[in-house]
Amino acid sequence: MIGILIISHGPLAEGILESSRFFYDDHRCIRTQVLAKEDDPSAFFQTLKHACEAFEDVEDILILTDIPGGTPANTAQMLMQDNPHIRLLSGVNLMMALDAVLSREMYDLDALAQHCRQSAIDSIQLIGGQEYAETDDVNAEF
Repeated sequence: MIGILIISHGPLAEGILESSRFFYDDHRCIRTQVLAKEDDPSAFFQTLKHACEAFEDVEDILILTDIPGGTPANTAQMLMQDNPHIRLLSGVNLMMALDAVLSREMYDLDALAQHCRQSAIDSIQLIGGQEYAETDDVNAEF
């Protein structure tokens, strides 16, 4: 199974996990880790390392983070250098996290990362206005 680790500046990761419970209750092998303002960014590496090691029955880990180039993403990237079983995807949103949870048994790690990336991109839409009328189905169900 692929473990999912959602990391963020502040409580965003926890909020995404909590919101995903609205759609899907089985959150085995899903964890969050937040970087609080008062946290030491240099100690965050060990925090993430321990979070990854805490997974049980997991072969690979997909890390979803908020901002590319931010401390959580940069720290996860350092962690990836020593572990070929970790992939990192930035720009986390609820759709990306849901797809990671719902699709993780259908794909290998690399395919899951690509699938979740595309899902997040596709979920970003301009609602209303001329662009919406020309490109999106107004009657689509959510």
